[in-house]
Amino acid sequence: MNVVLLNDIFSEKREKNEGLGKWSFWSRYLGPYAVKQAIKNKCPDKSVAVVDYFLKIDDFFSYVEDGIIGLDTEFIGISTTFLNNTSNKRVNDFNLWFEEHEDMVDWLMELKLIAPNAKIFVGGHSVDVWYKRYVVDPDKPKLPEAMKLIDCFIHGYGESSVPNYINGTTNLVHVQYRDNVMFISEGNNAGSDKTECLRVQWDHNDYVQNNEWLPLEISKGCKFGCKFCMFDKMGTTLKSKEELRKELIYNYENFGTVGYSLTDDTVNDSLEKVKMIHDVFTSLPFKVEWISYCRPDMFQAYPEMLDMMIESGCRGVFLGIETFNPTAAKIVGKGLNPQKIKDIVKWMKDKTGDEMFILGSFIIGLVGETVESLDDTLDFLVHQKSIDKILWEVLYLRPPDYRTEAKDDFNNNNEKYGIRKLQFSPYYWEHDTLNYNQCVEISNKWKQELRKGNSGFNKALEENTNFFSYPRMRSLGYTHKESFDMLKYGNMPQELYEKNDKWIQDYHEGLINALDR
Repeated sequence: MNVVLLNDIFSEKREKNEGLGKWSFWSRYLGPYAVKQAIKNKCPDKSVAVVDYFLKIDDFFSYVEDGIIGLDTEFIGISTTFLNNTSNKRVNDFNLWFEEHEDMVDWLMELKLIAPNAKIFVGGHSVDVWYKRYVVDPDKPKLPEAMKLIDCFIHGYGESSVPNYINGTTNLVHVQYRDNVMFISEGNNAGSDKTECLRVQWDHNDYVQNNEWLPLEISKGCKFGCKFCMFDKMGTTLKSKEELRKELIYNYENFGTVGYSLTDDTVNDSLEKVKMIHDVFTSLPFKVEWISYCRPDMFQAYPEMLDMMIESGCRGVFLGIETFNPTAAKIVGKGLNPQKIKDIVKWMKDKTGDEMFILGSFIIGLVGETVESLDDTLDFLVHQKSIDKILWEVLYLRPPDYRTEAKDDFNNNNEKYGIRKLQFSPYYWEHDTLNYNQCVEISNKWKQELRKGNSGFNKALEENTNFFSYPRMRSLGYTHKESFDMLKYGNMPQELYEKNDKWIQDYHEGLINALDR
């Protein structure tokens, strides 16, 4: 292979369950495959492959030497979006999935031994931290030794930057160097003519398994401006109705795919988009099911959205609620009164019952939040019956951009929002009503209280099942009800671990065979 893209999801080692890998059941995500599609479109002379779940291979280097990576490999890309927990300070040290930095150095050196002619580039969401810290920050800390073994870091969407890098056509205006390491930042935000929402055409080299649920991108970017968010919020790029329909039909005809995890930041960001999804999905000669991120406040203005989503096959929504504190909600850009949000979620559950899984997401530590309001939220969550699963995280801030055009948010305008003493090793921040250490304690309290009795709400970010485990469960042959119950109550049978391990093993064996064809 001329170009090999390595990807994994939640790769940190976890406890074993009777010899089985107790990994999260997350399905594939789209990023590396969208980059692969862009390379196929713009670099047609290059052969390209994605090796997914690469850290779950017992002997990775022996595996890839078997015809995947070798002397003819010109580029190796590593996606970092889900390689590690971004709230862990290790992301700043470029340890990735290792505890010790020396282990990261050794791994990269071994990779260079089997592919001495390959340039190694790194992309994914975590690059934002390193770009700001080691390139944009006026103080520019010393570059970690492992980063010096990387040829190039791609900051931002890779669909244009990676093919340009491979073809040698990168505009030098977008290039900066540290210790001979190239950093490319093309500033290709969604909503601009620089960004595409590609139709991904999966091929035999991806080894898509029969009836596998796949990731699907209908739009890129977000049109909302939440102050805590570190993702692209400069607008959206929407796929055309014609391209979307072609993609769905192609996947069905070639792989029997009828289930999707929509990767859009907000599936219901406009009534027009929900109508488009409804029109396309309900016009197909087969029934589609899907899950996605969703904003509850949009139903206040457009309650008809929910019926259209249900009719088009929605089986689950990840609701970005974030807070029930009115002051915090207004500050971050979620201005609808929290009581109305509670009413909307109850209306959704009353309308859909167990036919649609509802996850509610919260952030502990937002500006304007207090210990008392978080206790009130916890009390509500313990007693409510509308949210099927509760997920939360402690507020995490990234390094500021230090540029005049930086966005007005918690990350880039700390002083405006009263955020003080931000540091990354050890990690810490504080504002007028809370500090990071307090919020860690509150998070632990939530975990203890929500696990009591029969609440079943035992989900926190660091554990093994998640809303986006649902597509994997369906890919393994479980029904909606079976998947719903496993997610809601956290009762994962031994059989599920066995099936998941076998699925990953079958994928890796099938991938080798597919690439040999």
